[in-house]
Amino acid sequence: MQLKLKLSILSVLALCALLTSVAAIRSFALAQSQLPGVQPPAVAGQYTDYAGAEYILKESRGYVAVFSARDQALVETTDIPVDRLRAADKALLQTGITAADRQALLELLEDFGS
Repeated sequence: MQLKLKLSILSVLALCALLTSVAAIRSFALAQSQLPGVQPPAVAGQYTDYAGAEYILKESRGYVAVFSARDQALVETTDIPVDRLRAADKALLQTGITAADRQALLELLEDFGS
């Protein structure tokens, strides 16, 4: 008797989980379809806007280095080795990753260092 009750409860929970998943997927698809013509920004494009940048992150001697966006002068070489970064981050460092201000720079360095 207890086994039948447990199986019934398990079946109800599995059905609820399935219905919740379907509802979540439908709501996500609906939200996407309500934004016609809206394209997400290109990731590389947001990192190469030197006009509004204060700092640029690039590779220097195998490490992530901070350069001034104004005169391209080396500000600091970090202790973050480039070979430990993801391939996408390495590719972005080739052209330079911009940071609008010191706070943005610190956030980027924290992401690379973790």
